[in-house]
Amino acid sequence: WLARSATTTKQNLATTAIKTSSSSSLTSALVATKLIGVETPLKETYASREISILSEISHPNICQLIHAYPEYNGARLLILSFADGPTLQRIIRKGGALGLPLARLLSREFIGAVSYLHV
Repeated sequence: WLARSATTTKQNLATTAIKTSSSSSLTSALVATKLIGVETPLKETYASREISILSEISHPNICQLIHAYPEYNGARLLILSFADGPTLQRIIRKGGALGLPLARLLSREFIGAVSYLHV
């Protein structure tokens, strides 16, 4: 359950106290949040599919689903592990085109994650 949350809207991050079902103690962690609109049956189907997939996978280049809340006011709230570091967009805006070594590394990580999902 979610005990407390302080969210910054711009970056969609929260510092949250989380109690897991396997533990009686609260853990404070930096997490990412995702709000999924489910106002139509099709959007609810997509949200349910995403939650189902995220709950079953574990890969170092894919954020882990920590908790998914039931639908409330036409939306589902997902709490995900926080991926630290700059976004690819920020790296390109700051430094321009990626150098070959970084482009290879990012491509390898991206392809590894996509490959994991499609095995």
